[in-house]
Amino acid sequence: MKDNVTAISNHQRLIVRWKQGDTQVAQVLYDTHRDQAFRLALSLLDHQEDAEDVAQEALSHALLNPQRFDPAKGRFGTWLGGIVVRMCRSRRRAKRRRERLMFWTWGRSRSLTPSAETPEEATARNQQHSQLWRAVQALPELHKEAVILRMWGGHTYQDIAQILQCPQRTAQSRVRLGLERLRLTLGQDFKPEVRRSEDLG
Repeated sequence: MKDNVTAISNHQRLIVRWKQGDTQVAQVLYDTHRDQAFRLALSLLDHQEDAEDVAQEALSHALLNPQRFDPAKGRFGTWLGGIVVRMCRSRRRAKRRRERLMFWTWGRSRSLTPSAETPEEATARNQQHSQLWRAVQALPELHKEAVILRMWGGHTYQDIAQILQCPQRTAQSRVRLGLERLRLTLGQDFKPEVRRSEDLG
């Protein structure tokens, strides 16, 4: 717990220096938040190259405009998430294409695979992941965004509301409706697991 508090405090100090014009700190923030931005964009766009472009564009836009970030209104990571979502929406409107996405991208840094997993168990797990991901990608866009932010981004409903620019009750409703649709598709045994956000900002 103490290490987490220290990390958050250090991150806040970096934010202050960045807003004061420290370009070296901007590079540190870029490196710290790039994976977060990429994972979110990848989940929303279902296309790796597009996600890489959006992550870079969103971070560049954010870090070149420190005056637009107000720490009193929320965390840097939440503000950045809103930029990524808006850029993903623009990218989808412009291109409207889908390609394959490997579901393990979300979990490669935090594998849930048991060390003693048998080949049969691994095959079953991969099939479950693929089935879940196809079901998520089939959700209406507003529900999909909310579910991804909640389940894989680990964001609070308050964060989701800020990222999607909607009331908190609307954010909660979108997540609930999205999960209900997933249960209809995957069966009542489906139990969503919410990841903890690793974002310190």
